[in-house]
Amino acid sequence: MAPVVNPDTKVTNLSSKQLVDIFTGKVTNWKQVGGATRQSS
Repeated sequence: MAPVVNPDTKVTNLSSKQLVDIFTGKVTNWKQVGGATRQSS
């Protein structure tokens, strides 16, 4: 499995911990992981 992120989020690199936080709902905005201010879905 490989995560794919839309280029509009402006995220260029994610750690394993950040991926876990995204998929478990701890991260709800791409800005929390260095991207643009947008809600993750």
